[in-house]
Amino acid sequence: MPRSQYNPRVVIDTNLVLSALVFVLGRLSPLRLAWQGSLCKPLISSVTAAELIRVLAYPKFKLSAVEQQELLADYLPYCATVRMPTKPPAVPECRDTLDLP
Repeated sequence: MPRSQYNPRVVIDTNLVLSALVFVLGRLSPLRLAWQGSLCKPLISSVTAAELIRVLAYPKFKLSAVEQQELLADYLPYCATVRMPTKPPAVPECRDTLDLP
């Protein structure tokens, strides 16, 4: 299958998405180029979208509302929306209490 037709669906941790968006020349900038170049199709749920919106507003990033919207526009159109089941499947215990659904 030609590379242009292969578009793996991927789940990307919000912190990685955030770094790829906020730090344009950072080490995760290739990740941003991957979704924008259709090398992968990020999956996003209402929960992960809300988390991304929340963290983009953190004061430490000093992003205006317009900048936050622009960064979301650089990510959300490339995503496929997924619906989480009412009862999520069992997953290993997470050490990061802020990462729990």
